[in-house]
Amino acid sequence: MLTRLVSRGRLLPAALAALALLISLLQRPGDASSDTKIDLHVDPAGFLGDVASAWSSTGDLGHVQGGQYGGYLFPMGPFFALGHALGGAPWLVQRLWLALILALAAWGAVRLMDELVGPQRGLPHVVAGLLFLLNPYVVVFTARTSITLLGYAALPWLLVAVRRGLITPGWRWPAAFALIVTASGGGVNAAVTAWVLLGPVLLGAYLWWTGATGPRALWGFGWRTTLATAFASAWWVMPLLVQSRYGVDFLRFTEQPGTIWSTTSLPESLRLMGYWISYLGVGYGGELRPYFGDGAVLLFALPVVLAGTLVPALALASFAITRRHPFAPFALGLVLIGLIVMTVGFPEGTPLRKASNFTYNNFVPIQFLRTTYKAGPLVALGVALLAGFAATKPRAVVFVALALVACWPLTRGRALDDQLLWERIPSTWVDAAAHVDANAGDGRAVVLPGQLYAYYRWGGTIDPILPTLADKPVAVRNAVGYSDLHATDLLWTVDALVQQRRAVPGQLDPLLDLLGARVVLAGADDDRSRSGAAPAAEAADVLDQLGEPDAAWGEPRDRPRAAGTLGEPRPLPAVRAWNRPDAPGLVRIEPERPSLVVDGSAEGLAALAAFEGAGASLAGGGLAYAADLAPDAIAGASEVVITDSNRRRVLVPSRLAQNAGPVLAATEEPSVDAAVLNPFPDRGAAAQTVAVYEGIDAVTAPSSPGFPQFPENRPYAALDGNTATHWQADRALTPDRHTLSIEFTTARDVKTVELLPVNDRRATVTAVEVQGRRFAVTPGWNRLEVGLRDVKTLTVRIAGVRKPADATAGAGGIRELRIAGLQAREALRVPTVAERALAGTDAALTYLFQRTTGDDPFRRTPKRGPSGAALVRDRQDAEAGLTRVFAPPGARSWTLDGWASPGASAPDEAFDRLVGMPGTFRSSGRFEGRPEHRASSAFDGLARPWLGAWLEGRPAWIEWVTERRTVRRLTLDPVDGVRRPTSVRLIVDGTASPPLEVTGGVVELPRPVTGSRFRLQILRAVGDTPAARERRAVGIAEIRGAGVTVEPRLAGPLPEDCVLAGTVGGRPIRLRAAGTIQDLDAGRPVRVNGCDTVALPAGETRLELPAGVLAPYLLRLRSGSSAAAAAPGRVVDAGRAGHDGSRTDVRVALDAPARLVLAESYNPGRRATCDGVDLGPPELGAAFGTAWRVPATCEHVEIAFAPNRTVKAGYAVSLVAIVPLLLVLLRRRGPTPQVVPPQPQDETPTPRFSARRAALVAVPAALALGFVFAARATPLFAVLVFLVLYRGTGAKPLAAAGGAILAVAVPLLTLLIRPENRGGFNPEYPADRIVVHWVAVAGVTLLLLALARVLSRASARRGRAPDAPPSAAAPPRPAP
Repeated sequence: MLTRLVSRGRLLPAALAALALLISLLQRPGDASSDTKIDLHVDPAGFLGDVASAWSSTGDLGHVQGGQYGGYLFPMGPFFALGHALGGAPWLVQRLWLALILALAAWGAVRLMDELVGPQRGLPHVVAGLLFLLNPYVVVFTARTSITLLGYAALPWLLVAVRRGLITPGWRWPAAFALIVTASGGGVNAAVTAWVLLGPVLLGAYLWWTGATGPRALWGFGWRTTLATAFASAWWVMPLLVQSRYGVDFLRFTEQPGTIWSTTSLPESLRLMGYWISYLGVGYGGELRPYFGDGAVLLFALPVVLAGTLVPALALASFAITRRHPFAPFALGLVLIGLIVMTVGFPEGTPLRKASNFTYNNFVPIQFLRTTYKAGPLVALGVALLAGFAATKPRAVVFVALALVACWPLTRGRALDDQLLWERIPSTWVDAAAHVDANAGDGRAVVLPGQLYAYYRWGGTIDPILPTLADKPVAVRNAVGYSDLHATDLLWTVDALVQQRRAVPGQLDPLLDLLGARVVLAGADDDRSRSGAAPAAEAADVLDQLGEPDAAWGEPRDRPRAAGTLGEPRPLPAVRAWNRPDAPGLVRIEPERPSLVVDGSAEGLAALAAFEGAGASLAGGGLAYAADLAPDAIAGASEVVITDSNRRRVLVPSRLAQNAGPVLAATEEPSVDAAVLNPFPDRGAAAQTVAVYEGIDAVTAPSSPGFPQFPENRPYAALDGNTATHWQADRALTPDRHTLSIEFTTARDVKTVELLPVNDRRATVTAVEVQGRRFAVTPGWNRLEVGLRDVKTLTVRIAGVRKPADATAGAGGIRELRIAGLQAREALRVPTVAERALAGTDAALTYLFQRTTGDDPFRRTPKRGPSGAALVRDRQDAEAGLTRVFAPPGARSWTLDGWASPGASAPDEAFDRLVGMPGTFRSSGRFEGRPEHRASSAFDGLARPWLGAWLEGRPAWIEWVTERRTVRRLTLDPVDGVRRPTSVRLIVDGTASPPLEVTGGVVELPRPVTGSRFRLQILRAVGDTPAARERRAVGIAEIRGAGVTVEPRLAGPLPEDCVLAGTVGGRPIRLRAAGTIQDLDAGRPVRVNGCDTVALPAGETRLELPAGVLAPYLLRLRSGSSAAAAAPGRVVDAGRAGHDGSRTDVRVALDAPARLVLAESYNPGRRATCDGVDLGPPELGAAFGTAWRVPATCEHVEIAFAPNRTVKAGYAVSLVAIVPLLLVLLRRRGPTPQVVPPQPQDETPTPRFSARRAALVAVPAALALGFVFAARATPLFAVLVFLVLYRGTGAKPLAAAGGAILAVAVPLLTLLIRPENRGGFNPEYPADRIVVHWVAVAGVTLLLLALARVLSRASARRGRAPDAPPSAAAPPRPAP
């Protein structure tokens, strides 16, 4: 009955459309989804106006947006705008949009079946339409990026156009093809469109190969289609070209090929999965959750996995039956080529993967094609066609039944990702946006801290919500930097001061002035487990330096602190705002020549902002980077500041914590897939701070750039002579890459190596390889007799590791490696651009150094957990003090000052001495390094306790020295919120008691003990609350019964003793603290000033400033001084800012020639005129903005983003082209020639090749297969191809065998090999099923051979003229 119903003309498309609508409406009805872009749901009409320009001033500090946004102009944007204008609820508009795409996709599959099977619709059409509608590819992209499905839906229509266009000469079908492409979403996702266009190319090639069409028809259709498509798609192609020419290479900040390809195994691609985020777990609060809401169902629900595997497997197996269908080979080829594209990079090590990596790294224009999983439409359509060809009997509905299970999230109405659902945009953010628009004036708003991903407690919006709601520019740190690198570097640096709690008092204001921040906002409603942002309470501590907020929205709620840290929750409203009306605007006047030159990058500006008077220097005008200037401009500056910023290191853009790697040497290249934030790539290492070594040329180790970075565990840590540090092998790499390489200055003999491994509960090193020779390793020092001669590079590999079964394993490491006669030293060398330019000048010169630390540098617990766990909470500092190499350009005298913080490893008694407290009190280490928690706090009779660092299995202790006393019992007062001791040992003058239980806080000694040195060792401790157990601290508020009390000093200034000491150029330097005891006790940074000046000669100089009771954080050496240059005029009116990046009616009043600065990200496409005269190409201004030199007579300025003219030209070209194309398509024509239903092809006997001929063919075929799948399998491929040709095996047995492998062996292995379910995700899911991949390779190889057999016979018909167009007696025209 079903067959009879759907065979009636127009009923089937209508039925499929109704089904698409029903499915869409059943997806979480009533809940809005942030599908693709939140702007589409909030203000789609305004969004259309914004994306019509290639420039955006909001979201960051300004950027070219054409390549990512222009495509929303059609059709998605207008659809949402119309729905919004008609009063449709956001959720309903989105569901109708989804229904439209799905209906078009299913209808297109039916129309294609009309062309390939015949217009008499029946069960084959039903099956093909439903399979193209219901599959995992549709599920995955329905969840959050439905615009990706536009290209998917376009594919069958494009094939219809090709098929028709090759039969019917003229412009009608080229016009149809062009209009379909122009509506396929290429402006948003060009990769999908590019891979989809492979389908029409394959169809044309197939029709030519089989003789169904001739070269003339192909040429005629091809040039018409190419021309029409080029003109019709100019509206979205031009913004892409503008993006590529004027935008930044933002792909470096997004997922890299290694990540993308790690999940595209053959079994996963076959079932139309492989999209890497479907396997990913994310979580920035400790607990990982699936990135894709229903990822657990698609990965670990066995019926869903099996059904998803069986649908394509059965369809491919059916080729053994349908191989004689004229278009079955084409459908099979579509699947197989699609699979090869999708799996191009899986697994690691294949020749195709290596070639793809090389291509990606060396051919920038095609980097967008790295997302090979987007070739899924080819596979989906090919599977649907094969299943349709085979669906000649009612039992074929098994395909549909399996498809319903395979896309179970869609079937049960949960395909929309619940993480992106929301009911409404909270009024708190709407009101905050109104506040920004009312108060930002000519400035911008800055959100601190930013977010990697926009997830809030009320829903996810993909992009941050405030830039969407506000009309004024809003800058917020996000995962991807689209601005010029100068601007991205500055914004991310300012954000890191808050995110990573690095800011010292007063540091934010000068930087916010530089940014033109008239309003600063802070949100507290993040879902930080997904957004990646710092806890609101932690950020609030830093933002307190801005004063009381001027406005707030939402009821205050207690916001928790970072897990495991001290402090009470802070009551904060959802959004707070600080008004800064005196901040400079975005249009500014600077001196014509820069007065302040900084050699370094934005971190150098941030360091400068930590000192008094920096505001006038940074935002007062005339700021530039040395690497952006010619030497004479540097030499002519009033002041030059040389910093140790712009460090040569990798950056992990997808993390806000521990995201910077160790500083590399000038000769060491970062990993090819690493992100590097270097604003001056053309200046080389001279513009960077680099690591330099004495005693060796280099020490290196492979590392992965996609995970938290711990510079303290860098390779040099194995050679630094300090057993407290170590090199940690990267657990994200394969074991063969767990290597440490030391390059000596000259070749040398190495007879023995002494090695101390790193062993913890995550990994125990059992063996190493030295130059390929294996040695067993035991805990402690190992002496390895290596017997090497004339060695220039020594390589040590961690060759054996004993790993735990119940925890994430580490990779092992080396605590220390000793080589006789070798002593290595490391320092950081500052950039040399300014030093070279300043030779012979007397400009004011400053050196500014910042210690390399982990995040949150002012809370540092000296004890850490196992480094193999790679937990952010275990971070330490890469430098305890400062070691720098620099070269003053002339002999000068220098004054010193800076900032310092309490030394985390400084002994407790050092702080007692510093503040003048008597007695000797020590402990194993203070929790968070805060001096107020030192040992003497347990004897001061006050509420402040001793808090010791605590790790299970590593006892903490507290010690006191007094006059000889007798102790009978001790009372240990507990501390709320941390662990309390439950078992202790008392060591008196070196004699230890047995373990003693702590009962009710009391320790009863077996007998009285007398002595003068008492150490209380804590063996066990328990936390009474979850928070106490989470903190790695044990506390004692007061120790009573010891007979010791001390009177603390809690307030007052710190003594003026010189407490920091080091050397520079061999000369001693000393600094004294200038803070208060309260600051010291709280662990806050304090100012330090030099006790003396120091004279240095010209030439290379080495500075050493180790940590003592204080650890240096910032150190400034100054020679000479200068005043900030006055601006040579003022901005009378900043004019009107347009959404297209323009500024009109700007009025200035100048006293002298100057530079006009627009404080938006520098871009060479900017143009300006003054009084109608073109000001020429722009320069960098204010270190990140765009500037022009203007004459003193300049009064009226107009600013534009010139490439917008190119974009508008593209719009005009497409508009002019689309109108006639539509007319051609819609014009009534005579009877359209119909396609005669194809007839089964005769199958001729399969020829057998001679052994020689079979071998000649087998060798290149095997090489090709080995290149694609696995080089080591090349001999197997050669034998297989040889046997197939020699024995004359036909397509039927080959297809049957390949299909059996995919339909039987692969599902069976799927049942047997079950990857670990890590909570609904597992990034190693495909790798864990690598055996299934290789079995699937066997099946696909057999199908490739079957296809080759069929095509080889079909080629014999090439050259025959195609069938004449059918006559009027042909079958009736198929229904639409």
